[in-house]
Amino acid sequence: MNETKEMPIIFNSEMVRAILDGRKTQTRRIVKRQYISHKQELRLCDDGYFYWWMKDAETHQPRRVSCPFGKTGDRLWVRETFQGPFVDYNDSHDLFKNPESYQKPENCIYRADCGQYPSFYDADDNLRQGWRAAIHMPRWASRITLEITDIRVERLNEISEEDAIAEGCYTDDEYGFNAQPRLWPCQKCQGDQTYAAYANGVYYVDCRECDTAKKRFKLLWESIYGFNSFDNKRVWVIEFKIIEKR
Repeated sequence: MNETKEMPIIFNSEMVRAILDGRKTQTRRIVKRQYISHKQELRLCDDGYFYWWMKDAETHQPRRVSCPFGKTGDRLWVRETFQGPFVDYNDSHDLFKNPESYQKPENCIYRADCGQYPSFYDADDNLRQGWRAAIHMPRWASRITLEITDIRVERLNEISEEDAIAEGCYTDDEYGFNAQPRLWPCQKCQGDQTYAAYANGVYYVDCRECDTAKKRFKLLWESIYGFNSFDNKRVWVIEFKIIEKR
């Protein structure tokens, strides 16, 4: 019987808000080892692992590739930008003496909930400001736990409109609420081009007239991984549901 495992996973503040709102139920992460041959594909086998179906030239055995985030049924605890634990000033000395008793999500604040830098006093009674990066979040500070409901491998460009929306992209009615028209038409459909379309950290969209969820996901992906990163790499497609949020 396989034991349920827990692994950390990092999301930026925009994606955390999408998870909490119920708009994000998928995430895509790059498969680190990319094989060049177009004939090599990853397949899920009965043991729960993925294998390259082209046999290895030396061992004549298929190569096993494990998803670094686990299998279906495993859990993911979300790492996000945060600060804490915080207590009232009168309790600060007890905090420094007994920090473990205050290590709870309810004593933390999260960047996804507020944009201002938090202010606090350190052990030397100096006033400090700033966030702690998501990579440094310990398990006790995590307020969101997810359960993996499905894992598959696909090419990044194969994402469907439905899956792009499940990645947390806004719908047509929600996206581009602050957009402004440019002076020239879109070369694709002759509709008005726009800019300053604020949504999920994306600040530019080509055209409201021919916009798609997949295009919005492309812009979101490049805002995280860099310009021209939306190539056709293989990615882990991880579907999940929330099982705990505090």
